[in-house]
Amino acid sequence: MLRIRIPLSLLVIAALLVPGTASAELATPATTGLSLSVKSPATRSFTNDATVTVTGTTNGDAVSVVVQRKTIAATVDAGGTFTVPVAIDEGWHAVQVIARRSGEEVSSSRSILIDTRAPRIASFAARGARFSTSARSKRVVARFRVSEVARVTAVISSRTGKHPYILHRRTLRPGRRVIRWDGRMRRGRLAKPGIYRLTLVARDRAGNASRQVRRIRITVVRDSRASRIVKTALRLRGTRYVWGGMSRRGVDCSGLVGYAYRANGIRLPRTSRDMVRAGRRATRSKLRPADILLFNTSGGGISHAALYVGRGRFIHASSSKGRVVLASLRGGYYRSRLVAARRVVR
Repeated sequence: MLRIRIPLSLLVIAALLVPGTASAELATPATTGLSLSVKSPATRSFTNDATVTVTGTTNGDAVSVVVQRKTIAATVDAGGTFTVPVAIDEGWHAVQVIARRSGEEVSSSRSILIDTRAPRIASFAARGARFSTSARSKRVVARFRVSEVARVTAVISSRTGKHPYILHRRTLRPGRRVIRWDGRMRRGRLAKPGIYRLTLVARDRAGNASRQVRRIRITVVRDSRASRIVKTALRLRGTRYVWGGMSRRGVDCSGLVGYAYRANGIRLPRTSRDMVRAGRRATRSKLRPADILLFNTSGGGISHAALYVGRGRFIHASSSKGRVVLASLRGGYYRSRLVAARRVVR
């Protein structure tokens, strides 16, 4: 008797292909002709209106809306559309829309926040600020507290409301917050001295908004060119040391000094050896901020440059530390190696 061996995998495939088998019945999805599409409200909606309009389309015979344990029936017109006005209390609510036809039923759920109260801005206090023509650091000009999650916008403008400039625009959680400003207006221009108007607007997710206005006095100090050069150099503190570097991405010793001067309209010789010819001689006992310090750190002449910032300190790009740092001239390694100082600006 001849025996034919058939692989088990072929038997399984054949069983699935035979119509009327249990496997074939399980693979056939159940179909329904009832449809429901809810257009409004959208999933996770926010509104400041206590009356919500539920709209959509269906091919069913009846539609009902369930919210706050209440069921509201709606009629479906000839085109299959329905509109149901629903009054809801404040807070988060689940809205369920149910369509029915001949014993069939489909539903769609939405969540909606009813919020008719504007966020409260409390303890809003503004204070005057003093800026200099060379500084770009931000100062705290106001403190406030917001009562709920809100999109907060702070705008500074003239006392009459002209030339508004946005200082702050972000979504904040409840709590204490501050507003910082660097004194710059549009196109980076420094604000003129005087009285300014600071407007704070808080808008919640439902669209409710509150507004507060405070006046602040701005003082502007005009720095000398030497002061601006020093502040430019100090902004590079922590920048990495790069041989031949002359930008904020990296500097060497003479590159740091040259960058600070170049940013303020003065060009210097590129190397520390050539900088000895810049400006005029400055004495060690009468150094001024922005004086160029030249050191002999290699034993073969001038090999290092730095910028004096005042009070016995200087800023330089240190190859040993790999970044721009502040150092003291009153003692230690650099005091004994200072060989020249040059004054380019007064």
